[in-house]
Amino acid sequence: MRSRQFLTACALLGVCGLIGSRAHADLYTNGFNERIFNGVPYNAQEDIEGFRNATLGPSDAEGILTTHLNYPDDSSVSARAAALGAVGFDDGDFSMLWVTDFTPDESGCWGFRLSSVDDVVSFWVDYDRNGVFTLSDRFYYRGSIGGSGDQSTASLTAGTTYKFGIVMSDTGGDGWLQDMDVKSPTGSWRDLNPSDPDLDGLFLATTVPEPATLTLLGTGALGFLGYLRRRRNK
Repeated sequence: MRSRQFLTACALLGVCGLIGSRAHADLYTNGFNERIFNGVPYNAQEDIEGFRNATLGPSDAEGILTTHLNYPDDSSVSARAAALGAVGFDDGDFSMLWVTDFTPDESGCWGFRLSSVDDVVSFWVDYDRNGVFTLSDRFYYRGSIGGSGDQSTASLTAGTTYKFGIVMSDTGGDGWLQDMDVKSPTGSWRDLNPSDPDLDGLFLATTVPEPATLTLLGTGALGFLGYLRRRRNK
């Protein structure tokens, strides 16, 4: 009897493991992990990690951006924040963060640029791939309204994954980040749109499994193992 119970438990855990493997395979999608802040909690020229690690409030928002990185005005930011569930968001001053796993398909220096930002912005690549951005990873910043001009990373290795980040803040009045572009070392400029088929798999956002699914699997497996333990102790 114990052997049958043991095999049943192993089968259940195997199913859970299979589900976990499938969930792991679905943890990435073309896009940017996006955070929108109702205010300016950190310095967007210097402290991207502050924005990454900040606790979000009800008037903040987060989600995955799968389309062109382009917020032409305040109203587009407010609409996005509302769509992601922010309550009481005020576009008088705000900040936005985008982080993605960037795996270039060509070695060399990659180009990034935006047509205009109001007010503050910075671009980052985690060159040592330790998961944390430091000032040595910043390859562009500006502290006032205007365009970025053509900017380039240091040389990157094809097939190697790097964290890539952009953070901006509007410190008052109108605010935007318009028309972000990308360029491969030997290619031409194109919209930074992670869903572009030509950019497929280059910019990947991490997703989170549904909490209800994780709870169901966890309580189901643990409950069954608890039942077996009680049976064994009788």
